[in-house]
Amino acid sequence: MSPRKLGSQLTRVKDQLELKTPRVYYVPCECGSAYIAETGRMVETRLMEHARHICLSQQEKSAIAKHFLDKGHRIHFKQTKVLCRAPSFWDQKIKESIEIPLEENNLNREEGFTLHKTWTPILQKILERGTNQ
Repeated sequence: MSPRKLGSQLTRVKDQLELKTPRVYYVPCECGSAYIAETGRMVETRLMEHARHICLSQQEKSAIAKHFLDKGHRIHFKQTKVLCRAPSFWDQKIKESIEIPLEENNLNREEGFTLHKTWTPILQKILERGTNQ
């Protein structure tokens, strides 16, 4: 894929109000994996940074870039979803930590904020419900 075509695939993000505020977000890949993260900045800005890391082959700066560069899979930036918005920094960190393990095929290098073990049975029930539907 040429740099021009790559750039056009990666940098055009839907102009959604949700992408212009801090959120926990989900970026799918063509292989069925997804990247989940939180940002205190505009999601749109963070997505453009991920795209730039791909174009500059900076896989150490982005798990999305690493996946793209290692596997050659297309990242579906246009299909980015906002999972939730939290009122504070710590609420956002906790929500990210809940969402990451719910996505079994995540691209994340880190699991986010470490949740107390009391969350484990709750997350397992949510996962079971998701696979039974």
